Amino acid sequence: MAVGKRPPEFASYLDLRSEVDRLFDEVQTRHPDLVQCRAGCDDCCYALFQLTYVEAAYIHEAFQRTLQRRERRPLLRKAEKAEEQWTKLVSESAASREAGGAVLNPGRIRIECPLHVEGRCILYAERPVTCRLYGIPTVVGGKGVTCGKSGFLPGASYPTVNLDRIQQKLFVFSREMVLNIGNPAWGGRTVTMARTLLGKFGAGFSETPID
Repeated sequence: MAVGKRPPEFASYLDLRSEVDRLFDEVQTRHPDLVQCRAGCDDCCYALFQLTYVEAAYIHEAFQRTLQRRERRPLLRKAEKAEEQWTKLVSESAASREAGGAVLNPGRIRIECPLHVEGRCILYAERPVTCRLYGIPTVVGGKGVTCGKSGFLPGASYPTVNLDRIQQKLFVFSREMVLNIGNPAWGGRTVTMARTLLGKFGAGFSETPID
């Protein structure tokens, strides 16, 4: 997406992102000893997740707007490498499924985010919603999830953020956005961070997610 006039859905996305930050701060305030997020902790920078259209479009715009071309070049090379790794995993997962074998578990797959540079996120202020909630208990796919680096214990009762509901809102914003810009190729799919930075979304959205 070219840098220019922002779609109105970006405002809705940013409002939601602010709410996400508030929820994280609330949990961190209640359990400061269990939330281990701090400078130098980069576990979430290797986690495997994808973005909805509105978030991908916003982050691509922020990437173009925030960083100089010379800064973007090495990150785009990293993005190409990450996308190659992702494509290989998708292919292997599909082959395994067809052969009746085990399907790859996304929670155990590690691919470095292209924005991860020397132990930090180079686009930290504009990081995705998933990254903003990574260190606290969430509900993903109807199941409770906790960061392995945190002090939260699986199965114990804590304040939990329903990431599924947040993703539903992101899909609504995405649907509104593609209708407004006339992009019928979207189809409700999600996209990797690598493809986001490379500007390959729309028709390039992942057709075969690992599940």
